[in-house]
Amino acid sequence: MIQPNSNEEIILSSNNEITLLNNSNNNGEINLNGNDSNETTLPDNNIQSSDINEIDLENSITNTTNSFSPQTIAIPFVEQVFETWDDLSEQEMIGILHQNDLVGMRVIIKCNTYATKNRTLPETVEREICFYTAEGNLNATIQRRLLSAKFPNITIYPRDLQNLMQKYKVADRQENDASNLLRQLLTKKTEEPGWEVFWEINRETKSLDKVFWMSPEQVQPWMTYHDIILNDNTHKTNQFNMPRSLFTAVDNHFRTHLVAQALVNDETKETYKWLLTSTLQVINYTPRVFITDSDPGMNAAIDSQYSGCNTYATKNRTLPETVEREICFYTAEGNLNATIQRRLLSAKFPNITIYPRDLQNLMQKYKVADRQENDASNLLRQLLTKKTEEPGWEVFWEINRETKSLDKVFWMSPEQVQPWMTYHDIILNDNTHKTNQFNMPRSLFTAVDNHFRTHLVAQALVNDETKETYKWLLTSTLQVINYTPRVFITDSDPGMNAAIDSQYSGVL
Repeated sequence: MIQPNSNEEIILSSNNEITLLNNSNNNGEINLNGNDSNETTLPDNNIQSSDINEIDLENSITNTTNSFSPQTIAIPFVEQVFETWDDLSEQEMIGILHQNDLVGMRVIIKCNTYATKNRTLPETVEREICFYTAEGNLNATIQRRLLSAKFPNITIYPRDLQNLMQKYKVADRQENDASNLLRQLLTKKTEEPGWEVFWEINRETKSLDKVFWMSPEQVQPWMTYHDIILNDNTHKTNQFNMPRSLFTAVDNHFRTHLVAQALVNDETKETYKWLLTSTLQVINYTPRVFITDSDPGMNAAIDSQYSGCNTYATKNRTLPETVEREICFYTAEGNLNATIQRRLLSAKFPNITIYPRDLQNLMQKYKVADRQENDASNLLRQLLTKKTEEPGWEVFWEINRETKSLDKVFWMSPEQVQPWMTYHDIILNDNTHKTNQFNMPRSLFTAVDNHFRTHLVAQALVNDETKETYKWLLTSTLQVINYTPRVFITDSDPGMNAAIDSQYSGVL
């Protein structure tokens, strides 16, 4: 059992020997020569739970033997496990060494800013992934099984596999799926009378620009219930990554019928004019009422193509000013939900119809305004109050000169400054994108202690994710902690990587 003292250092030499260097004696030695018995002789010393030793693996880790196969290298942060030294020698990352009872020894391996951009797979492996994805449409589990059998000595991370699968899957969809859809529609039109298909090809890219179609089962409901037609779009939620326009009719029993659909390349007036023209080529009369979602392009196309048609959209519904003032008051001052507001408004204005969507839109309008004007300023005010009342708080901020709004704010509490100073060797950074009440990106800095527990050591709200903003963030950290981390782990954001090169000189 290995039990080194806190002042010992383990060095892997090129002849596969691990030597324990002790300041008090020199008789502790481990010989790992790949013998049949795999026996290890070590001095019986005591180890404290907080003892941490650095292992220098650079330029020596590749010369190990299969006698290390029972050992595991557990990699925090990415949750990967490597069973042999050979696997580890091909990676540049931070690892934790576990051998029998030797636990808690930190291994720092030569690494750059740890990010997926620094990991590349051999071209032969990438070709296999392309083949399995584009030709076989195999899922990640099956591909990982095939690749592990074909390339047993190459480590393939799940995220790298997923990224390559997505890369070739998207390319395959763009090149093949849309053309397959058009081919199927044209085949149906040829084989079955009653199908209506119109399409256009982009002359420059030679790709499908737009396609409109109606089946025989859709033509009849449009002709029968053409008085009122509804139109709405789904925005690039399909496999072709194109907006899909849907036309719906309502029968006498208030049941909806999908009567036409189209895939288009954009949502402009010209595209919508083309769509409405296509409907007129099939059904030679316009609806009496056409309901839309207030898209300006569609409204302009209706005025041009559907003359005499009444357009019904949310933009044409307005509430009296007195009602709107009440909604503003209930939202901004009382923070009342829609159910309570509807009950109060119905009692106060019994003769006015208030649609749920109109109420929600106005609530969102005044709620957003309240957040922008009050919440961010309240946060900054609270932070500055804490900085004044309690020594140790660090707060930096900038105001946008044009909008007079908070542009960015960085802060650290006294409880966060100390962990950064203690565990500054390795710092992780990541962003959450506008998931907070201020609708601003939030940048989080995290450190890892000797027991592999994470500590949030700094945070910031910023207006964008550019190089200049990230430089400002890193400069703020240097104003508090006057030295850079040894290793800084990011999510490959180009702006952050450029800022690191500029502000954190010498960081890995």
